[in-house]
Amino acid sequence: MTTETMTAANEFVIEALIRLAINIAVLFIIIKLLYNRYSNKKGNLFAFFLMGTMIFLLCIVLKDVELQMGMALGLFAIFSIIRYRTRNMTIKDMAYLFTVIGISALNALLDYPNPVRGTILVNLIVILTIFLLEISFKKTDKKKADKELAPKEQKVKKEFYLFFYPI
Repeated sequence: MTTETMTAANEFVIEALIRLAINIAVLFIIIKLLYNRYSNKKGNLFAFFLMGTMIFLLCIVLKDVELQMGMALGLFAIFSIIRYRTRNMTIKDMAYLFTVIGISALNALLDYPNPVRGTILVNLIVILTIFLLEISFKKTDKKKADKELAPKEQKVKKEFYLFFYPI
């Protein structure tokens, strides 16, 4: 091996490790800080981390192979097989699983002039989108719960007054 080949291999390994570190940090933010906080389901955390890491590693290894469109379709095929072969997942859990798969593939495959800055920008957009959606839907769910609870409380109060104070 020449020194040029070794230098190129070292650069590839260093770039892959930096991207892996960014991917794991982003997965931690999405899965542990957002998904776990807003869904309180701990059963999927391990699977989401493992799925994201494996998709990233598969994509980074197969990055130089000219199967980009075929690989994308293959990932979606794997995703749908997982969907129909496992226990039923909620739509929100499936959305998070799709996000983990997508963000891991993006972190591995996208090439920017400055890979770290571009990767961080795309990841921040995804994280902020998830955060804003979680906040907005949490407020909507809270308003719905308050509306559903209010008539029940009124009915209980009315029955209480009618029981103790007959007309």
